[in-house]
Amino acid sequence: MRFLDVFRPAMRLLPEITTPDRRIPFNERMVWTATCLFMFMVLGEIRLYGMEKGSTVDPFYWLRTLMGSQQGTLRELGVAPILTAGMIMQFLYGSRLISADLSRKEDRALFQGAQKVIVVLVALVQASLLVGAGAFGPIPTIGGLNALLLVAQMVTSSIAVMAMDELLQKGYGFGATGINTFIAMSVCEQILSSGLSFKTIDVGRGPEKEGVVLALFQLTFRDGISGLKEALFRTGAANVLTLLATVLIFALVNYFQVFRVELPVKHVKARSHSGMYPIKLFYTGGMPIIIYAAFMANAYLISQILYSMFPGVKLIRFLGEWEYSEFTGYARPTAGLAYYFSPPQSTVSIFTDPVNLIVFASSVPIFCGIASRMWLNVSGTAARDIARQLKDQQMTMRGYRDSTVISVLDKYITPCAIVGGVVVGAIAVTGEILGAVGTGAGIILAVTTIYQNFETMYREGGIPPELAAALF
Repeated sequence: MRFLDVFRPAMRLLPEITTPDRRIPFNERMVWTATCLFMFMVLGEIRLYGMEKGSTVDPFYWLRTLMGSQQGTLRELGVAPILTAGMIMQFLYGSRLISADLSRKEDRALFQGAQKVIVVLVALVQASLLVGAGAFGPIPTIGGLNALLLVAQMVTSSIAVMAMDELLQKGYGFGATGINTFIAMSVCEQILSSGLSFKTIDVGRGPEKEGVVLALFQLTFRDGISGLKEALFRTGAANVLTLLATVLIFALVNYFQVFRVELPVKHVKARSHSGMYPIKLFYTGGMPIIIYAAFMANAYLISQILYSMFPGVKLIRFLGEWEYSEFTGYARPTAGLAYYFSPPQSTVSIFTDPVNLIVFASSVPIFCGIASRMWLNVSGTAARDIARQLKDQQMTMRGYRDSTVISVLDKYITPCAIVGGVVVGAIAVTGEILGAVGTGAGIILAVTTIYQNFETMYREGGIPPELAAALF
């Protein structure tokens, strides 16, 4: 019996979205996509039952944007369980610890079913760790029953998110994966809130608007030049410079988004039927940074819990030392690997501790390049998979024999995947250092996802040619 067969009994207990047996009309796909996004947003508005009032411990603070999560709500875990399960399955398959031929429909279904079971297990572990770490209040205070209810709520909502992700993946909506679409929505929501929020906040300087644009006018009219300076450089909330950094990262991503290599293809029988097959620089899209976020979210959570339990053990301190701030409501790494692999915590720290900057700025692009290369093997986008798709469509590359198509495709696909992953990581680092709203990684995911969805809509005939010409 194969390893994947172990998951068959549990797979029957989980909801499954069947592949549509008809072509879903454009308007219907729009409705399904909007419905899933609305439901995902609603999960972020419903507070978890049983948590201690005023509890602010937030182990996931650093990566909430990339997880699409919202603290203290049913969206507490966001898409982290799905990302983690995908990363685990990718590692097992890439290292050949599990045997499966993903070109076969049965094996592919079994692989996806096993991944769904692992999503539930990961959600159970992550939820238990959060409750055990006191993220919602000490267990003696909230009680054992409430602790179990908190875990159950997070696991159930993770299953709901998984079902919505599968719904979009199966072709009922737009987006290659629901994960990217959910994260993109979360990023856009954060950027709009930071720029235009009418909410009034007070971070020690008196009442002011949370939204940068409104705060700029409010502070300038109220305090003149000093107010303008405050709007440009204020701390504790987004400022004009961070908003400009966000625009810069958007521009960078859009600039690299159009880089591509186009390979000539033709129909095997109808010689007059030919075209170009594009291979983008961002061949794997924002997936490398998603994998990075999943890895770091789990690493941070484990490091914090271990340090809270065994602060005197040298190995634990080497992995990371953490300091909790009651003002901000989250813990930050102060030493160890967790500190050096985290972004610089202020502009001053860039100059006072350049080692932190060097390690962070080099590790993210390297990780993303490796993750992008590994993703090819499990996503069905490697050279052999594309060659098979072309063959099924009775297409071949112009000027090459069928036996050489895979090697020719691989000559372009693999370098684009690796270099694209490195570029994605470098842009993410730039955004983190500049303090872009939504983080550099989040902006990358938002732009690439929206761009991919526009391309899909264009192919479906839902975008006017004039607009498509401007976009593509």
